[in-house]
Amino acid sequence: MGPSGNECFNKSDFAGALEWYDRGLGLAPTTAVLHANRAMVLLKLERFKDAEAACTSCLGCDPAYIKAFSRRATARQALGLSELAKQDLEQVLKLEPTNKSAKEELRKLTTGAAKSASSVKSQEKKVSTSTPAPASAPTASASSSSSSSSSSSKATPSATTATSTVAAPSSTKPVGISLEKASPVAKDAYAGISAADKAKLAPPPSIDVLVHKALTILNTSTTPTPLSVPTNSYEFERQWKELNLKDDAAVGTFLKQIPIPSYSTILANVLTGDILPFVFRMFREHFVTDARQLCQAVVALAFVKRFDVAFMFLEDADRSVIHNLLQVLVEKHADQIAQLPAGQWKQACARYEFKLL
Repeated sequence: MGPSGNECFNKSDFAGALEWYDRGLGLAPTTAVLHANRAMVLLKLERFKDAEAACTSCLGCDPAYIKAFSRRATARQALGLSELAKQDLEQVLKLEPTNKSAKEELRKLTTGAAKSASSVKSQEKKVSTSTPAPASAPTASASSSSSSSSSSSKATPSATTATSTVAAPSSTKPVGISLEKASPVAKDAYAGISAADKAKLAPPPSIDVLVHKALTILNTSTTPTPLSVPTNSYEFERQWKELNLKDDAAVGTFLKQIPIPSYSTILANVLTGDILPFVFRMFREHFVTDARQLCQAVVALAFVKRFDVAFMFLEDADRSVIHNLLQVLVEKHADQIAQLPAGQWKQACARYEFKLL
């Protein structure tokens, strides 16, 4: 078997990844995650119009697919469709109000639009102010320069006054802003002293400040509040993003608390080739002492919507982990397998592409 779409993508083989996702859509055309992954590849290839269309197809399969809105916003920004991109980002925040990336992108778009409008107004103002003023008529003083000295002496103060009125520089201090005046004594006191020495001269922090800092450190180092049990796909996806995926214990605890009978509803719209290995790692590490529960979980997972597509995109190493676990169950826990509803184990093994001897 050749490399999967995810493997191709991770190796920056975007053409190979696109071919893989196209093949997957040929088998499962209504699978939203395939359209979303395909859109991501098209963004990398800078085929923004095609990426926009792929995201729209994804949303046709799953109208609440957050990544599709986010990726379509990226494509639309590249196409210069800022207003449509803003609408997509706003939709992301409706579905997931705490999405920091969407908030930041929306802020940039809004700020950019404001700057653009300001720039247009500025250009318009420059054009209006740069229009030459109509030439004024020559003054009478120019034609009467040879008149009597007394007339000239009377006109001079008036001309001087007019000139001084026009040429008087305006204050450079902005209106409404109070400029801080430095004390000459303080300035002289610190003259020639380095920044490090100035810091040494600063008064030590009070006891209250030190206590506050200590309490802040203690509060931030406490164990985080455990995530609640998700009741649907949206809650699962939101909480999954908050997990540190490098913390196997935290991920395992989160997955284990999901009731096995709820797999079909909670994992239905979120199960992907990225999440599936974590689930099996949890099976192996947290259900190892309960073979009956492990057999039930393995079977339940195999019949979750999207499982076949998620499994198709697994890397060979992850497939080996799953097959090894199934082999252990067959060899050591045949009695628990026998208690499952007739035919379920065999059907599940077929979906895992695990051959029973």
